[in-house]
Amino acid sequence: MKQKKLAKTAPVPCVVREAGSAILAEDDSLAENVQRLALHPLDQFRAFRDMLEKGMSEEEIAAAFFVAPTVVKQRLRLMTVSDKLLDIYEQDGMKLEQLMAFSISDDHARQEQVWEIVSQSHNRESYVVRRMLTEKTVRVSDRRVRFVGLDTYLAVGGPIMRDLFEADGRDRTGHPCPGRTASGVRSCRHGAGSRSSSNPIDRLRADCLPPSMRAVP
Repeated sequence: MKQKKLAKTAPVPCVVREAGSAILAEDDSLAENVQRLALHPLDQFRAFRDMLEKGMSEEEIAAAFFVAPTVVKQRLRLMTVSDKLLDIYEQDGMKLEQLMAFSISDDHARQEQVWEIVSQSHNRESYVVRRMLTEKTVRVSDRRVRFVGLDTYLAVGGPIMRDLFEADGRDRTGHPCPGRTASGVRSCRHGAGSRSSSNPIDRLRADCLPPSMRAVP
């Protein structure tokens, strides 16, 4: 039986880093193992998170794993989902598409509540999860958001739900009407807080104001 040996001229894959590189040798080894072994995708997500916690940037992590920075950003977002749901995904009780849908919200209690409902339904598609998690929000393209102004809404601390897995502009405000959290949006006040007004723009302003800020008709 012949011994199996590499030829003296056979190429050997290796990674060459500068001495001062922010990417550690152990991180290169981790990246290689994740790619070479049949590991669960969650292991890669955790590896990304661990490297981020060590102080590495998303770009440096992407370089270590030979992927685009966008991929790293998406995988890190998945790690913000409830640990309970991550465990279910690791045990193959949930599809990756469903996990992606859950990442649009950072409310773990609501995520778990939605999963309890969806898991007992015949329709567990990711769009159902997204719809349930965003049912009390509006898209940034909504006329109310355009009226208040997205920049103004963000400037006063209005939250945005960003979907990193949908490329068709489905970002949403974190509230049914942006004006309800934009207490600093004083432009909505100027003589237009009455819902009884015959002017539709005035009524729209009133709908975008909390009750305490609406003018008495």
